[in-house]
Amino acid sequence: MSDDRPMPNAALRTLFLAIEEVMGANGAKAVLNLAGLQAYIGNYPPNTVDMEVNFSDYGRAQQAVEDFYGGRGARAMLSQIGRATFRYSLEEQPAILGLAGLAMKMLPEKTRIKLILGRMVEAANKNVNLPSHLEEDDEAWYYVADECPCAFRTRTEKSPACYTTVGTLQEALKWATGKHYRVQEVECISAGGSVCKYRVDKIAQE
Repeated sequence: MSDDRPMPNAALRTLFLAIEEVMGANGAKAVLNLAGLQAYIGNYPPNTVDMEVNFSDYGRAQQAVEDFYGGRGARAMLSQIGRATFRYSLEEQPAILGLAGLAMKMLPEKTRIKLILGRMVEAANKNVNLPSHLEEDDEAWYYVADECPCAFRTRTEKSPACYTTVGTLQEALKWATGKHYRVQEVECISAGGSVCKYRVDKIAQE
């Protein structure tokens, strides 16, 4: 992706809130300093869907967490941040996730999973400016993002990078079903892929 891409204020705000929850206030400040995003210190974007921030800001914040912790440690932290991002989005701006007013208690489990993934894809396209679609085979669903903030990350490591999204999807599935489902990024734009593709197993881990 050569050109930057706008995204809603609320999407970047929830990422910053999640980083602060997982790393603490001083850790969040350190990340924003490291990312060159000092303008956001004590000044998070407002909780609105106005397209006033960019993919590059989101990607730089994620990269700063990775730089702060280094490879393996960053994976766990970014996954936790992704889980917290889902919770904050659900509380502050459920429309960002496509989950406003969604009722699923009476639906079969696999229907719930397909519904929540479908809603998140729809919301990504409609509300987040993140072109996405859903694929499926006998063993898994695949959440596919055709564009991703990871395109703006500066990494030497050629491995999947989007652990924040992995954590967000894991938390969404747990919220929908009460169970843990394995989510793996199997293709990543920052590692040379044409898309960011996440495999969601159809069988729960517990």
